[in-house]
Amino acid sequence: MLRQRFSRQGLLVLAVCPLLFGLNIEADAVTPQIRLAPDHAVLLKGDGTVWQWGAVRYGRTKQTVGCVLSHDTSSTPVPVGGLSSVTAIAVAGTLSIALKGDGTIWAWGPDPQMDMGYGCTNLAPYFKLWQVTDASVAGGLLSNVTAIWGASGSFFARKSDGSVMAWGHNDMNKLGVAVPAQSKKTATPPPEVANLALPLPVIHLKNSTPAAWPPIFTTLMASGGTHSLALLPDRSVRVWGGAQYGERGDAAYGYAPYWNGYVWYDTPSTASVSSVTALAAGLYKSLAIKSDGTLWVWGCNQYGELGNAIDVGVAASCSHAPVRVNEISGAAAVATAGTHTAVLLANGTVWAMGFNGGGLLGNDPVAIARSDKPIQVTGLSGVTAIDAAGTCSVALKSDGTVWEWGNCPDNSYSWMPVQVNAGIVANTATCGSASGESFSAAPAANLCVTGAASAVTGSGPWRWTCGPVNGSLAACSASNGPVFKLNPLSRRYFLGQTATLRAIAVGNGALNYQWYKSTRQGDVRISDRRGLTTKIGSTSSVSGSTTPQLTISGLVAGDGAPYFVEVKDQFGVTARSDSATVDIMLPVTPTRPGGLKF
Repeated sequence: MLRQRFSRQGLLVLAVCPLLFGLNIEADAVTPQIRLAPDHAVLLKGDGTVWQWGAVRYGRTKQTVGCVLSHDTSSTPVPVGGLSSVTAIAVAGTLSIALKGDGTIWAWGPDPQMDMGYGCTNLAPYFKLWQVTDASVAGGLLSNVTAIWGASGSFFARKSDGSVMAWGHNDMNKLGVAVPAQSKKTATPPPEVANLALPLPVIHLKNSTPAAWPPIFTTLMASGGTHSLALLPDRSVRVWGGAQYGERGDAAYGYAPYWNGYVWYDTPSTASVSSVTALAAGLYKSLAIKSDGTLWVWGCNQYGELGNAIDVGVAASCSHAPVRVNEISGAAAVATAGTHTAVLLANGTVWAMGFNGGGLLGNDPVAIARSDKPIQVTGLSGVTAIDAAGTCSVALKSDGTVWEWGNCPDNSYSWMPVQVNAGIVANTATCGSASGESFSAAPAANLCVTGAASAVTGSGPWRWTCGPVNGSLAACSASNGPVFKLNPLSRRYFLGQTATLRAIAVGNGALNYQWYKSTRQGDVRISDRRGLTTKIGSTSSVSGSTTPQLTISGLVAGDGAPYFVEVKDQFGVTARSDSATVDIMLPVTPTRPGGLKF
């Protein structure tokens, strides 16, 4: 069956206005986000501005040999200067990055040019913002980025063509990039390999045939101390980097990378877990939430942060295969730090496990020193997003308030969650990460970020609203069929050239593609549920074009037309991409002007 494409906003306004008179339907606000690093926290507000507390400016302090970083601390969020129109944020170590609406990435933190070597002097903390460059393009800036992730000192950025770039800490080659072989043999990777200053392409997310399309598309990245995980469209998990302690979760022991003195050798593998919707990673450990709301863990369980299904202790055996945390159901999100883990449930409560020193688990540390069973964080409800790092956890609630507990970067300490003076986080309601995605059953988690979720209606596709917030509602929807992550783009070509149109879709099971050509004449009409009729001309399938890429060689005038691709999932549900026009530019012979008269 064909699932027609609708504007979520336009369709839902007509459906709810009679019932919700006086409420404004909103669908395009920036989704608020909160990210936590050991020494600072970053908040993206609904207006596209970024705020930070904890360490906010970095300098250096002279030591006997060399210098160490110093910083100024703010107990309340302050705006990150020079940033606006931001759509996503990520943090790793002392650095933070922001993705702007134009597809560029901007970073701030300790100045990369700051001299920390012998003979350095004291330098007062100052703020530094810079645009991230692309090491694979001479003198180029990283652009056309659609998603970013950061953790454990490493950053990842997915571009509009589906490729992924990575930079930062590269312990055990966890970035998965192809660093050029070193000219001189070394016992361990040199600093320029162990820590990449500039982004490089992740080769572990490329096809074995370089020109093949599409790339191994990732919908989510997570990085631990020595390994990385990528969530793929079929909800499997691709892993690479360290494997000695079971952090890959592939139930194998033979995939550990090794340094041969000149270059890293590493083979990615697949974790023994399926139907995954969320990931988290730490040092020698990984966590995954499945579509049924269960939580699965693998690796080393040093303090009980992985629950009680894996032996607890620094010297305990680690698990090379994923095991379920039986006490958790209805999980929506998970975050892990050095000694504790926080789990957000679909009902808006937060549960924690591991070491409770400083109140990391949101409970009195005098009464509970450690728990290898999840316990509920005291006094929190209505939570829509969480993060954890160092000795702190943070949460964003549906009412737009921000909370933290533990020993946090702003030098506060409380085992009871306390509200951060973050001001107005969002002026409008915003949909959660479930909106715009594909599910085989009605979604129950991650429905809203700000505003309360209504009941989910429909039998696929599904619809719901978030709010009200300041009198506004957000119209949200999820599909029961394929969802396009990359639509084909229109371009102009000359006669004889080769046109290439590309698309990427995600959905349930294996996907089947078929490209179509539309003519500008004809009398084919499509009517939507509102009764509006659109004349689109006639269409015909392009013979032999059943892959995500359409290639038309030796273009002739008749090839100029709009094209689109339909994708069908394992249940027979079909989705159609946006239309892209191949414009043929015909050569024009100039007319010789007549003689000039004086």
